Amino acid sequence: MIVGKTKKTKKIFIFLLSAAILAASCVTVTAAGNAVLQADSMNYDPKSRSVTAEGNVRFKSPDGEISGDRGIGYTDGGSFEMEGRVRGRFAAQSMDITCDFIMLERAADGKQIITARGSVRVSRDDGTIAAGEIEWELESDNYSAGGGVLIDFGSYMVDSDEASRNGNRFRARNIRRYEDRARRMIITAQEADGLIERGDIVELIAEGGVAMNIAEVRGSSTRITGNRGVFSRDRGTLVISGGASASQEGRSVRAANIVYHIDSGRVEAIGDRPSIAFEMRD
Repeated sequence: MIVGKTKKTKKIFIFLLSAAILAASCVTVTAAGNAVLQADSMNYDPKSRSVTAEGNVRFKSPDGEISGDRGIGYTDGGSFEMEGRVRGRFAAQSMDITCDFIMLERAADGKQIITARGSVRVSRDDGTIAAGEIEWELESDNYSAGGGVLIDFGSYMVDSDEASRNGNRFRARNIRRYEDRARRMIITAQEADGLIERGDIVELIAEGGVAMNIAEVRGSSTRITGNRGVFSRDRGTLVISGGASASQEGRSVRAANIVYHIDSGRVEAIGDRPSIAFEMRD
């Protein structure tokens, strides 16, 4: 093993650490390009073709930077890892990340993947995601998060056990709170599948123990429960089915299906023999 220790900057060029450079910078590096690896100490093991850096470790390139306590990279293009007080900045994605551990790797299809664990927080121009672990496909909005997830993207927030995005589809499991701030709507459910357009969830299908609470402008609120709920921005409705019930200002209704009109606050009971109850007041 070759051991080198120095406080000075150590430059690792493309032909030595191409995989680590590609992962850290998120760009295609040409022979003329380079990245800089800084650390208190570095070891290169020719047998495993790996470089281990320890103490104030930093990868820096024109388009990305990652810092942490310890890093290891492989010259075969496999992966690069950093652990201990990790901080990363990916300028092309306008994304900052903090965590305990991060791994950057190139998948078989050429996509670059970030896997982060331990008190993960991802910050972008459009919002933040905090989770126990996150896998993110760089150069896209695709991610998968678990271990307790808190998403805040301005127009909506989600508190759930798991959440993911693939293209324009959003999914979450064990949802403690989904809040649509523009429509003053809060939903809890076991699972949800949504459609995203321009940063806004425009359709949402929730299933399993669904409860929807809508705060109306005039100060009253409506609560609707059932086994399945469908929200549509374009139709301006919430449709609840499967043992559906709704309560609103001292009255309640039960039916096979309940349609709530978001703009007017009107409730429709649809199905066989809907029942309505009114609160009697003096």
